[in-house]
Amino acid sequence: MGINVYKWIELIKKHKNIKKLDKETLGELISKIYVHEKQAVDEETTQLIEIHYNFIGNTDSLQVSYNL
Repeated sequence: MGINVYKWIELIKKHKNIKKLDKETLGELISKIYVHEKQAVDEETTQLIEIHYNFIGNTDSLQVSYNL
């Protein structure tokens, strides 16, 4: 699927006032989510999460760090 910014903007306009993220809305906005393996470095654990949005793809990856 190629990038279609115009469809993305229309989708965001449709959902700009949502109060609760439900399954249907999530399905409209996001095509897939990848959660990578945890990686421990020193005493910190990190985990990469990639979110691929409908019509525009992956705009950035989220890296989560936490201590166990």
